[in-house]
Amino acid sequence: MTALYIIAAALAGICFYLSTPHQGFVEGAAAQARALCGLGVVFTALAVMLAERILGAWPGVFAALTALMLTCVLLPYCDAWRKRSHPHSVDPSNVE
Repeated sequence: MTALYIIAAALAGICFYLSTPHQGFVEGAAAQARALCGLGVVFTALAVMLAERILGAWPGVFAALTALMLTCVLLPYCDAWRKRSHPHSVDPSNVE
């Protein structure tokens, strides 16, 4: 059961990150920003509800939002690591 709220929180973080213009995982995803943010809100609410059901009211809220924050912090680092390991995706005019 614990994995369910963690997965929902991770999906929410992914939706929020894909809606930003600086992400590099999916080309053109920023054009769908409004839909992705809406989906992120739905997944966040789902994660909080599942965590509350498992852990109780306040511990569930904090656990779900902590999982969401962890995803939101890790995704930019994963994106930068992916860009570094694929040098052809980096703009050569910005390389010094």
